[in-house]
Order: sequence, then structure tokens, then C-alpha cells
Amino acid sequence: MKVLRSVADARAFRAASANATIGLVPTMGALHAGHASLIERAVGENDLAVVSIFVNPTQFGPTEDFAAYPRDESADLAMCERLGATMVFAPSVGELYPAGDATRVQPGPVAARLEGAARPGHFAGVATVVTKLFAIVRPDVAYFGQKDFQQFKIISRLVEELKFGVQLRCIPTLREPDGLAMSSRNLRLNGSERKKAIILVQSLTYAKEAIEKLNWYAMRWKIETFHKILKSGCKAESAKLRTADRLTNLIAVFCIISWRIFWMTMMNRCCRQLSENYALTKIEMELLDNLINIKKSKLQDTLSNYLIKIAKLGGYLARASDPPPGNMVMWRGLSRLNDIQIGFNMAMKIVGN
Repeated sequence: MKVLRSVADARAFRAASANATIGLVPTMGALHAGHASLIERAVGENDLAVVSIFVNPTQFGPTEDFAAYPRDESADLAMCERLGATMVFAPSVGELYPAGDATRVQPGPVAARLEGAARPGHFAGVATVVTKLFAIVRPDVAYFGQKDFQQFKIISRLVEELKFGVQLRCIPTLREPDGLAMSSRNLRLNGSERKKAIILVQSLTYAKEAIEKLNWYAMRWKIETFHKILKSGCKAESAKLRTADRLTNLIAVFCIISWRIFWMTMMNRCCRQLSENYALTKIEMELLDNLINIKKSKLQDTLSNYLIKIAKLGGYLARASDPPPGNMVMWRGLSRLNDIQIGFNMAMKIVGN
């Protein structure tokens, strides 16, 4: 594994590898398992894997921890060699930012929010050093951690707008056993600070679990409601069918009717202003309009209005004091509407239009 420290040597390395694909993993050192996952991907997906180790001063604010940022180059180089990296580019600050260097890459509005708002100038420093690395190493693919997702989106915009022609990979975040995202700065946390650091991920985990449980309960409620509708209208025993196949076919038809009633009532719950065209055919609406008259209301031309008509066809009285239509009247009403439609279609064939 080569360790190069000058821009000239890094460019010479790239020139000598003109026909090879290069995967670049930009880092600030103090490598951990998260970095290792990026390096492994770069090694596995490219002819050559390059790791840059450079603590970039332009992305640190005046009161931030540039001087105290963890550094352990010997351990970093050992990890890179063990994982199969071909070259490590580890320049000095003076090599990338010689005296008088004043050019900075401004990443635009995407960098003004979230971390960018809390750390003015941070993402300009990130964009600048990444631009320098891309220009020096000229990688085919570059690998970044999902942990710094805003940074990844900024670099994606950078690559697109400056036409670098570099493919980007966003690799999932690896976490410590307590759930804290792996980061070089974790080394600087004491016991009390570490406990505070995991509060956010614990809260997100609890929220995710709560939402998952709510979704499961909602699905269970829907399943139970569907079977309640099926039980309300399915009188398979009264059909007196003599074979299992006929009974199976009948229950299949009943399941379709049950699902339709369930689906229409659910849509009505979610959106009271939903158009009737969403759930009913033109013939069904015309038949209901001719069969059932109800007082005009704000819901006149909505699915809700037509569900009341179906329920009234099934015996629902629709008095002001009555609760919403139950499963039985909806089942009876839809069954009667279906029978009427069959009779209507037969009559039309006999007498014509």
C-alpha cells in the first residue's frame, strides 16, 4: 500500500492508473468500523481503492475542535492496509491550502439549513476540500456515510452542477452497541456526554416502534372489520349448497362484496368530500338516483351521499337521531342494488335502448 503526501505524487499515481477504476473514501482519520465499511465497498467495487486522510481546517469554525480532533495516523494506515486499500493520500494542511489560498466553493441554499445554520461556513469548507480531492485523485466512484446525510446531498449537488462525472455511494450508518452512530468524535465523549448523545436515537427508536405498533393495530382493526362485514352478510348455510366447491365459490363472491363495502366505508371515513365516481359505476349512480331520494346537503355529489342511498335501499331510515349505517343494511343495500342492476340489464336487452 502506498502512502502519498503530495499533490504531485497523487496525480502521478492517477496518471499511472489511467485504465483502472478508482474508488475514493474521503476521511478525516481516526478511522472506525463505519469507515471500514466504506473502504471495503471501495475495494470490492473498483480496481483500486484510495483513502484520503486529512483533517480539513476550513470546515471547522473558530471555536470548534480542530486542534483537539482525534488523530491516530499509524492505526489508520494499518486499518487501510488490512482492508486492501491501494493508496492512502495523507497531505499536510500546507499541501492542500498553501499560503495565499483563498478560493472557496459555496454550496448554495442546500447548505444553509440544519447543520449549516448551526455551523456557518462548515459546508463551504467541506465542498472546497471535496472539490480539491476530486480534482487531484480523479476517482470514478466516491463513498460517503449516510450519517452525514446533509453533507452527502450537498456533495451530490456539487458533483451534478460542476460536472465532475463521479459516481457517489451513500453507505448505511453503522452504530455502536448502545445505538450511537459511529463517529470519530465519539472518542471525545465522557460517560455523561455519551448518555446524552444517545437520547435522540433512543427517542427515534421508541417513536418508530410506537408507529409500528399503531400500524399493526390499525391493520388488525381493518381485518376484524372486514370479517365482521363478511359475517354480517354471509349466510352461506341458507344457500344449501351440496358441494365444497360450490360453497367455496359462494364465499369467494361474498368476500368480494365484503371487501367492496369495507373499502367504500373506509374511503368515506378518510375523505368525506370524495367523489362518488371513485367507487361506483355510472349505472349504479343512476339507479340509486332514481330509486332513493334524500334531502340535498353539502355532501350531495359525494361518495358519502351515495353510501346513505345504498344503506336506505337496505332498510336504513336515515333519521337525524340514527347512528351511521351498519354493516347489515350496507350489505342488504348493495345486494339489492346488484339485483336491480341485473334486472335492469336484462330488461335493456329485451326492450332495447
